[in-house]
Amino acid sequence: GTESNAGVYLHSFLFDEVKISGSGNDAVVSVPGVNFVGVVKSGSNTYHGSALAAYQGPSLQSSNLNDTLRGQGLTEAEPLQYYYGVAGDLGGKIIHDKLWFYGAYAKQSRVSAVLGFAGDPGADGRYLTADDVPADSESSLDSGALKLSWQATPKHRILGVMTPSLKYQPQR
Repeated sequence: GTESNAGVYLHSFLFDEVKISGSGNDAVVSVPGVNFVGVVKSGSNTYHGSALAAYQGPSLQSSNLNDTLRGQGLTEAEPLQYYYGVAGDLGGKIIHDKLWFYGAYAKQSRVSAVLGFAGDPGADGRYLTADDVPADSESSLDSGALKLSWQATPKHRILGVMTPSLKYQPQR
């Protein structure tokens, strides 16, 4: 059978237009399931850009650890060490009315404990026992885009798009 899985991570502000359909697709979509179509932003004769930043630390996190969960042997929830996300994009002209660029970069990073994930077996030397030492799990995602648009003739525009991404999860 044909598979159409994508391990691509794209930041939402990369797109001018997005269409996501979950069912009822027409004959243009050759396989069943979710379909995503996105039009990456382009440069223009004026420069445009945006930036964003987000942060969350332990002081901004609550806990759902209650007596019921403690009764099941849990001693802590999933404490967050930190989360941050930064992103920016810029587009504009290289040659007026002829050649334009658009570029974007985003990074997200998170470090938190994961229930049941142990960094050390504890005093008894055995994993999966009550004295396991909890460990943090880290995850980061770097993604970007570069698009060049060239008006080769009045009727023909040539586009080139590159969208590199790197997902890093060393504990997996």
